[in-house]
Amino acid sequence: MRIHQLFIATALASVMMLGSCSNEQDEVQQDRIVIATAPVEMRLGSNVGAVATRSALDDSETIDTLGVFALARHELSINQAPAAIQWWGTDETQVTACRLFNIEAKKTGALVSWIDEDAHYYYPMTQFYAYDFYTYYPRVADDQLDKSNDNELYVDYKLDGKTDILWGRAASMETTGYSAAYFTQDKAHFTEAEYLPKLNLRHQLTRLVFYAVPAPKYNGDAEPDYTAAKQMKVISIKVVNAYTDVRLTIADLALDSPTSMVTGCATNSTTDESWWRDRLVLRSENRDTITLADQPIADSVQPEFIPVMVPDESTLPGGVQLGESMMLYPQTYYKLQIVLQNTADGLYHVSEIPLLIQPGGDPFIAGAQYKVVLRVGGPTELSVRASLADWDDGGNITVDMH
Repeated sequence: MRIHQLFIATALASVMMLGSCSNEQDEVQQDRIVIATAPVEMRLGSNVGAVATRSALDDSETIDTLGVFALARHELSINQAPAAIQWWGTDETQVTACRLFNIEAKKTGALVSWIDEDAHYYYPMTQFYAYDFYTYYPRVADDQLDKSNDNELYVDYKLDGKTDILWGRAASMETTGYSAAYFTQDKAHFTEAEYLPKLNLRHQLTRLVFYAVPAPKYNGDAEPDYTAAKQMKVISIKVVNAYTDVRLTIADLALDSPTSMVTGCATNSTTDESWWRDRLVLRSENRDTITLADQPIADSVQPEFIPVMVPDESTLPGGVQLGESMMLYPQTYYKLQIVLQNTADGLYHVSEIPLLIQPGGDPFIAGAQYKVVLRVGGPTELSVRASLADWDDGGNITVDMH
């Protein structure tokens, strides 16, 4: 079973009402100070494609824990002497460098809107800066964000295998994008949705999805015997020595301002991945054992894995999915520990020899989904191969267990 690509840029749109923005040249000029006379509301546009995560949430599901930022990217030449960009500056000449800070937003299908449905946010009328928009998931409280360095913003996570990490950015190739000037000095920018900021969300973790398929007692038999396979139950699946402490770079003015970074983000580039790769790095060398959980239930709570019988080859030759999935930091390889039970005698069988999976000898990558197929033939021998499927088109991995 092929798991379809889930990793394309996300389709996002704001459903806020328009402010009293004019389609005309709505400005006055006094002593080279240009002030927009009508407020220009910050709106987010839709984008082609979708992001699906599931535990890793489905694209049809609601993500109500996004955090959104609007941060100055460069100074405009509309007014004299704008203050140097200081996102966290407190001087009155700097306060507009950070226009939105960790605003709570939700994604419903292909739409993004503010959690506070009555909220409206506007570009500064002084027009000193052009802005980039950033978003991340899961959102944390303001005081859990690291903004100790000027013009840098980070968030730390401890991975549990159940939660995806998303990051996205909207940037413009045009000098005034995005700002009040961008939308008021060109009628098309104001009236046509294609010019609105488009948040391109990217997965930052590797996803493993496990399947159990029946294998015959002896491969190559004219009449294969699946009796032993049908007596086996998968009790648990664990990844041993998985990294757990990570840091996400939400925004970094020095990192994000090079032309290639802006170009890749603005065009949703699939060839230049510098604008989104390596946003997530290790914060420490801490490792832990991560256990596969089951499908989420109400309120996104994931229960412990419910044991699954290896399916009958006559009804489910393609196998059955085990639990939900694991979201892991990309590593060169993963070490599995699998516990099976022979229901005929009640005995448990643990994979004593480390079962290592590695896609074609290459490291696992962020944003790729790997379909790990456990071929279970009986209790006599446990071995692993893998079949790689994709978010970003990773490939296939197979695991032999008989």
